[in-house]
Amino acid sequence: MIRHVDEFLKLMQVMTGDDRYEKAGKVFSEEDRKAGITMCYLFDRAEARGMERGLSRGLEALVASLKNYISEPEVLYQAIVKNEAYQNVTKEEVLKYL
Repeated sequence: MIRHVDEFLKLMQVMTGDDRYEKAGKVFSEEDRKAGITMCYLFDRAEARGMERGLSRGLEALVASLKNYISEPEVLYQAIVKNEAYQNVTKEEVLKYL
């Protein structure tokens, strides 16, 4: 259990020279900080962020590819939400890549 979350992340930042540790610390609530976190929890959060980024980049690439074949935004959106990975994506998320 990591009881001093901020200090641990600062140590990791200094040891590795990677500023992402400081950014990672900003996502923990005060309750998390008081209770302490585990390394598993820390890595689960990092993995979730990576998954979100990957899905966002994939959506951007999918829209870029499909817009060459589908010019109507509503039809494009409907085509994208048929993909299991993007079935919960909003129209706004799709339209920002048009």
